[in-house]
Amino acid sequence: MITVSGPSGAGKTTICRELKNRTSGIDYIVSATSRPKRDGETEGQDYFFVTENQFKDKIKKDEFLEWAVVHGFYYGTPLDQVENTLKNDNICLLDLDVQGAAKLLAKYPLAITIFVLPPSPESLELRLKRRGTESSAEYEKRIENAGDELKNIGLYKYAVRNDDIEEALRQIQSIITAEKCLVDAELIKEVESWIIKILE
Repeated sequence: MITVSGPSGAGKTTICRELKNRTSGIDYIVSATSRPKRDGETEGQDYFFVTENQFKDKIKKDEFLEWAVVHGFYYGTPLDQVENTLKNDNICLLDLDVQGAAKLLAKYPLAITIFVLPPSPESLELRLKRRGTESSAEYEKRIENAGDELKNIGLYKYAVRNDDIEEALRQIQSIITAEKCLVDAELIKEVESWIIKILE
């Protein structure tokens, strides 16, 4: 299980989409949100768009792996998507804010956590302005929240600076490859069975 986080404008969502498109065996979990759909966004591809009341109803039914209020709107990870991915033995790729990542680690302590950094504070502000998807008030809120998110970088195992998207993707793919090569309990058990066969 991999979670990618970072402040608005760092490029984490683009990175997640490209990882899914370029790496076999990865399922990108689409979040649900109560925020309004922006121009160009597609239901089920960018987010599952629901009303605040619908979101709260899903919380009562325990339908989220984790959820949080971010920038004044509800965001959550649908539990059924995660369970289906894990059943199929695929990599579960999540695009979470720091609140969501903390909740995920409480349930899955071995989850791979990656924080995406912008090249500089100035570039982050510029990216958000160029994006032009937020009102002036929303822009100010996202800048303020970026500071709070950056304070939590110590929660993460890895950090990738997104100065160049191709280099950032290469670094994350290297992290995935390295994590797949870790010695775990399952591998130890397999090797122990080899030892028995060798010594027979």
